[in-house]
Amino acid sequence: MDDGLLLQILSKILLLSGEITNEEWQFFLKGAIVLDRTKQPPNPAPLWIKEEAWDNVTGLAEISPFEGLVS
Repeated sequence: MDDGLLLQILSKILLLSGEITNEEWQFFLKGAIVLDRTKQPPNPAPLWIKEEAWDNVTGLAEISPFEGLVS
């Protein structure tokens, strides 16, 4: 069975069972969209955490189960 098909089936099962929310799934698919980096906490390690990765960390911290991730 194709890995892409397996991912689709598994994600649908997780969504329907409530194991993940649509918000979490959409974040997984798209990542964070940051329009204004001045509102982000500063990147604590810019030499090894790339800007895009920090965008995703701070964006993920806005989703309920991951609140507090940045701190």
